[in-house]
This record gives sequence, structure tokens and C-alpha cells, in this order.
Amino acid sequence: MRAIHILFFLALSFSQDNIEGRWHLVGYETAIMYQFIDTEPFAQAGLKYTIYGDGSGEFDDLDGNYTGGTPNPYIVVEDTITIDYHFGNITDYQINFRCEGQVVDLYNFDYGISTLYREFYDYSQCYSMPNECFDLSEVDFGDCEMYLGVGWDGFECVSFSGCDWIVDGIDYSEYFYDASFDCQEGCRCEDGEYNNDNPCNPMECINGYWYEIVIDCAEPMGIPCEGGLYIPPDEGECCSECISFGDINYDYQVNILDAIQTVQLILNGEYNEIVDMNYDGIINILDVIEIINTILD
Repeated sequence: MRAIHILFFLALSFSQDNIEGRWHLVGYETAIMYQFIDTEPFAQAGLKYTIYGDGSGEFDDLDGNYTGGTPNPYIVVEDTITIDYHFGNITDYQINFRCEGQVVDLYNFDYGISTLYREFYDYSQCYSMPNECFDLSEVDFGDCEMYLGVGWDGFECVSFSGCDWIVDGIDYSEYFYDASFDCQEGCRCEDGEYNNDNPCNPMECINGYWYEIVIDCAEPMGIPCEGGLYIPPDEGECCSECISFGDINYDYQVNILDAIQTVQLILNGEYNEIVDMNYDGIINILDVIEIINTILD
């Protein structure tokens, strides 16, 4: 009887950290399910099937109408699962089982993290909530590819990798979430907030989430600057400005002040393309005359 108990305990321990079974994809719980079938007992290798929901939140068995495409071969070696998506597309994921094997994170350096939980498991019982939502974007965790977790970068929840959670003696592990879903729930912004730290990528908080505001700038859209040049934007601005030739002080009008400043430019031996009126690569009296003619016209 003691031997039976030992065998049962070993089997239970093995199954807790085993990818075999049916898994919901967090964020798409009613739409997608993955089923891993072990075709090589004790080798941790088999086939991964994708099953789509029927619209009611229910999922068929493998012989149902909603099983999609050719299954993907996989193999697990230590903490890495390698999945063959066919046509030479083979991807490695670092696997992290948690919540007694009922939840697994699949992390790839290029594609980020996917979180799965077993069919019939209550995922809310495996919530991970750090003490606070902390901006980790300025912390250098090193160039290693070890998966650290999901964290807040000031705008959104992203996967972080690095060499360690401890940087310069500070332990940042308490600021990481186990899954993107948890991070998004924990780092919701307040409606109406606006962030313009990057003027070309302003963000507005709508319904608790940050959304990018599209900035349409004339130069990247291919709109020509007729009779002038685009000049780089000032600090805090995104779009280049179209400035007319001769307008050296960028006040959007060509007048005597521009002629005077151009004369000073000649005396200092300096160059500014905006007053090179004849496009000869030199600023001289001919350009001043052209500016005066523009004023008179």
C-alpha cells in the first residue's frame, strides 16, 4: 500500500508541471483553447492542437468541427518548450508553471508572453498583484534573455527580460506581474489623463487604458513645402515646420529684419540654407538682394 501511495504522489507531482491537457488562453478564454497531446510517454513530446470556440464559450473535442488546421509538434526539454509551426517556423518558449501547475506562462524573447490556464480551473484564484504599479522602463536589467515577468513601462504592460530582478541593490521583483492580463488590470489609468512626454506619441486614457493619439505631420505625409524648407521641430513639438525662403528668423514673414540678419550672417561667415536664395551654396550680397526683392513684391 505504501508503494501505491508513493507512485500516486509522483504521478501527481509530474502532472502538475506537465503541459499535457487542455488550456484556455488568457484574454481569449471563450475563443481559443489549446490541447497538448503527449504522443511519446515520458519524453514530454507530442502534438499541440488549436480548438476554436463555437460562440457559446464551449469547446469541442478534437474530432469536432472547430479544431483548426494541422497540429503542431512540440517537445519539452527542462524549462523550454519548442513548437514547430511548420514551414521552417520553429519557436522556443521558456515555460513557467505556477499555481500548482494550473497556470503556465510561455515566454519568447521576440514575441512576449502568453498565459494559459487549465480547462475548468478558476484563473481568478491565481491572481498576482504587485504592491504598486511601478514604471520599470528606466531600469537596466542587463542584456541577458532570462524572462523576468510583465511590468509597466509608463504607457503599457510589456514583457521584461534581463539578468536579475536586483539592480544596484534594489529588488524590483515585487513590481512584476505573472501575466499581461493581471498587469493591465493592476495598472489601469484614470479616464481623461493625458501624457505628452513624447510629443510624437501622445497618449490619452480612455476607459482605464492608454491609447495613442495619431499625429499627422505634413513632411512624413509627403506634402511638399512650397517655396521653402521644412525645419526640425522645437523641443516639445512633433511636426517639422514649413518655412519660406528668406525667413531666417522663422516668424512666418519675410521683411527687413530678415535682410539685416542675413547681412550679419555674411559678416560672420556663416551659412543658413533658408536664405540661400539662389541655391549656390554660398550666402552673399546676391541673396540679400533677392530677399529685398521678395519684400518689395
